Amino acid sequence: MTTPDCPSYASYRFPAEVISYAAWLWVVVSHETVRQWGLKFGQAFAHQIRCRLPQAGDKAACLL
Repeated sequence: MTTPDCPSYASYRFPAEVISYAAWLWVVVSHETVRQWGLKFGQAFAHQIRCRLPQAGDKAACLL
């Protein structure tokens, strides 16, 4: 009996560990669940990201 070959991650943007973890999470969480989380939490994530980015002339931190 032969063992399966390891997949090549050479042409992918992310490291093998990130791809493996994402694939593992995909098995645990359904596509619909991820979509619902995006709808529910997406605006809050976007706001946090925008607050972390410095804007021209900004002197104060963003308050949540």
